Amino acid sequence: MINPVSNVWYTPRGVFSSQSGQEAEWKKYIKWSKLTHLSEVVSLDGLLNKILMNIDSDHETIWKYLVVEGQVVTPFFTSLEYVIESTKDFLPFNLLAVIRDPSQRRAHLDHDFEFIGYDLIDKDFQISALVNCGGFDESFQPDDLNQFGLISQWGNARIIQAKLRKLNPEEFHADCEMFEVWRHKTIGRIK
Repeated sequence: MINPVSNVWYTPRGVFSSQSGQEAEWKKYIKWSKLTHLSEVVSLDGLLNKILMNIDSDHETIWKYLVVEGQVVTPFFTSLEYVIESTKDFLPFNLLAVIRDPSQRRAHLDHDFEFIGYDLIDKDFQISALVNCGGFDESFQPDDLNQFGLISQWGNARIIQAKLRKLNPEEFHADCEMFEVWRHKTIGRIK
């Protein structure tokens, strides 16, 4: 299960869909976002897909695996085993593996993970410009996103990332980091 790719981070995220027990919130979100083609939001957005973990009483352990970028404590971890152990009480959830600023050539992750798209997240690693900013119509349209609210092609993600920055220079959430997103096929999933 260990991934040989060294720059992979992991994050356990709550499920957000019409089937996740949040039907009213889902309907309200779809109406607001106009992303009517989504089957589920699988994003790094911390408001729509909250991080799910049992933080152990040994706070030193979490800091061993938590990714800190400058002054920002991210919602990402370097240890898959730590994330799995810390989420054993949650079902369902999405166990995501991510690669920040990916190259055009997609990573080769463990066969238990499936590639689901690219996300564009603000510099605080909290808000997705794709699914939680009310839309940047001049930069992308709803049909640029796949059924998970992500961008399927690397080149399209780079173009949208550049447009967001150029056309919205004063908008914090438009200055995005690009992440390649993979979801585990079985861990966290209801069988």
